[in-house]
Amino acid sequence: MVYAPDSKSGVERYGGSSPFPGTNNLETIMAEIHLAVSDDFMTPLLDATDGSIKSVVSDALAVFSWVVEERKAGRIIISCEKNGAQVARLTTPTNIRKD
Repeated sequence: MVYAPDSKSGVERYGGSSPFPGTNNLETIMAEIHLAVSDDFMTPLLDATDGSIKSVVSDALAVFSWVVEERKAGRIIISCEKNGAQVARLTTPTNIRKD
């Protein structure tokens, strides 16, 4: 396992054996993230899914990654009822720069 601190982002990155089948262990870089999240926030998410804390956080990061790519491309993200009523636009407190 190789440890490579990223001083720019503050994220600790580790390279080495990968937990993902079929990936090249020498090219895999993983970030270790430590979160302090209240039970009042996490418990409803865990109860509403069949996931673990790790899978819920992984899914959240995957969705946010998609949001970033959509915003960089100049798109907006909306949500609405099945019949198209009550349209809401997704906003984030994070400033997402466009390319």
